[in-house]
Amino acid sequence: MIASILIVAILILGLCLLIYRKAVKIMSGVNDINAVLDDLDKATNDVAARIDALVNAVKPGMTDAEVAAVKQRLSGETDRLRGLAADPNNPVPLPVPAPTPAP
Repeated sequence: MIASILIVAILILGLCLLIYRKAVKIMSGVNDINAVLDDLDKATNDVAARIDALVNAVKPGMTDAEVAAVKQRLSGETDRLRGLAADPNNPVPLPVPAPTPAP
């Protein structure tokens, strides 16, 4: 009787260990997902800040060349947003340097 209880207890402990190992694997996957989401959040906040700066740069009396330069930079930012998470293996690609504004 005691041997049977001991065997059942060992089997239960073994099952608990297997469940624990699976839980650790799942949590490491969750941590990886959370890290990617944090990277995406930061990347989108960075793009939003650059777009805000460009919007604030638009002033009355700007020349056509100045307006074209702002439009070109805004276009680059929209391309950057479209590129975020487009590649599952590289959800936050390295940023493309912003073009130098025309004087």
